[in-house]
Amino acid sequence: MTTAVGGRRRNEGRRIAAGGAALVAAALWAGLAQGQPPAAAPAGPKLPAVTAFPAPGLYANTTGVALLDDDPDAEIHYTWDGSRPTSASPRLERGQLLFIAGVYDGDKGLTTGYTLRAVATKPGHADSDPATLAYTVERRDRTAYVSELVAPGVRMIRDSDNDKMFLVSGERAFALRGNNPLHIARMGRDQLGEACLRDRGGGA
Repeated sequence: MTTAVGGRRRNEGRRIAAGGAALVAAALWAGLAQGQPPAAAPAGPKLPAVTAFPAPGLYANTTGVALLDDDPDAEIHYTWDGSRPTSASPRLERGQLLFIAGVYDGDKGLTTGYTLRAVATKPGHADSDPATLAYTVERRDRTAYVSELVAPGVRMIRDSDNDKMFLVSGERAFALRGNNPLHIARMGRDQLGEACLRDRGGGA
């Protein structure tokens, strides 16, 4: 008699265990069916947010933008359409620049806005918060020139592509000429004035 009762209890225990397993399996299946996969293992430390150089803002011509992260081993992924970037978004190659372009309609300069978003990813780390970087390029018309005094007696004239010509005031006006425009652009005002004076033998 005792054996029969013990057997029934064991059978009931097996049925309860089997029923519990079935309920767990059903719950997992329901979660997957609703697009809710089982929770992933906790991620590691969070990566710092991506930064950009030059900083977001207003620019006059086409400009190259470098995306940077404090962790040199992190990958940077980005989007241009305002959507949230993920590890599946385009990946920035080392040393790559992203360009915000100045746009013309014929000779008329247009104002163009760009929304660049970026995230840093790395195995064993939580993704950074997505950075949103807003740029505007306000192109001057091709026929527009900007003239400004950059040193006593030295005037700089810039065209719509930011190409520069320097003029020295005096009995005649002389353009500063040089074989290295980048070197000229990096001169301080005092150096520029001295260079202009040395170049007074140039054409009118």
